[in-house]
Amino acid sequence: MASKNIVTRRIFLIGMFSLGLIFLARFLLPKFAVFRSRPAEGFEKKLVQLFNKTKSAKVVGLEYFKGVPEERDRQRLISSISSSIFKNGPVNTKTDTQKLRELLCICRQRDFEEGRVTEVRGWPLSITEARLCALVALQPSFF
Repeated sequence: MASKNIVTRRIFLIGMFSLGLIFLARFLLPKFAVFRSRPAEGFEKKLVQLFNKTKSAKVVGLEYFKGVPEERDRQRLISSISSSIFKNGPVNTKTDTQKLRELLCICRQRDFEEGRVTEVRGWPLSITEARLCALVALQPSFF
């Protein structure tokens, strides 16, 4: 006897279920943060590398946390810093270091002009500058 290629209801339903799972995996999983690439990591690294002396920046950052412990969150700091630096536009993670330094200098000046200043160990710092030091303090690879 010749065997017939019959698609049973069970095989059809298993096939449809499998296609549904593939669809979900393809279109829904990338929406979850765990599966997304993190461009902020590259930006964070650039921000941290703006300092020549990271040990000093870490000390300042740790002192800043004593006054503002609620800011001890990397993502919050990155978001605050980037919104200050890129006031009217999106974060550009491809900005080179020299341009980033220039933008930070402008931002620091604007912070002082608008009164966004904090004091760390008697030193007046712009809030963006203090947050940048705090970001350095949260880096695990220093010290």
